[in-house]
Amino acid sequence: MKKDRDAYTPVMQQFLRAKDAYPDAFIFFRLGDFYELFFDDAVIAAPLLEIALTSRGKGPDDEPIPMAGVPHHSVAGYIQKLTELGHKVALCEQMADPSTVRGVVPREVVRVITPGLCLEEELLDARAERYLAAIVAEEGKIGFAALELSIGQLLATSVEDEGALFAELVRFSPKEIRIAGPEPIAQRIKRAMPKAAIEVAHFDKARYADAEAALIESSEALLTEFQSLPDLARDASAEAI
Repeated sequence: MKKDRDAYTPVMQQFLRAKDAYPDAFIFFRLGDFYELFFDDAVIAAPLLEIALTSRGKGPDDEPIPMAGVPHHSVAGYIQKLTELGHKVALCEQMADPSTVRGVVPREVVRVITPGLCLEEELLDARAERYLAAIVAEEGKIGFAALELSIGQLLATSVEDEGALFAELVRFSPKEIRIAGPEPIAQRIKRAMPKAAIEVAHFDKARYADAEAALIESSEALLTEFQSLPDLARDASAEAI
């Protein structure tokens, strides 16, 4: 969302900077007692969350700026609904008490919540496992790793063909998948797992001496590239599936 920031109010400029930094996430922008969404975020999220779509001021084209908001005390349920639909959410918080600040309250994105990397207790269904998976396909072999972050469980293996891979995907039913491999296999995985949030990534296999180890370790490495991944996952030792 590249817009002429100078034409907007300072608060809207803050939102636009956050959106530029996290273009694939819904920006939950703290304004007092509410988290507000603006522009396309508001237009898309309002029907998904069943909240009212309104507007705030006008942009440089004299068109109203779409806005939708949720109370801060009940935000967890709305975030959960979006992540269950495969979306990312970035929380942009007020970094100072508004009563002590002259001018615009500073705001920063402090947390990015994705379907597979949700640790907040109020957002987790204790009955449901939320696996994050990484897949590396290279020269006829496939590496697969699965992480259940809430319990610190990291599992990894290699499989011989796509049939075995899809069996693992059905077994773990990951909420989020990162794939490094040929585009055709990525597209087949996307069709097979329509409810999962899927991202195509890349890895450097040159650092690995053994091909099978490269597949497994590269799958694990993809998991640790997520911005929100805490030390728990980085330090976890992988178990064989």
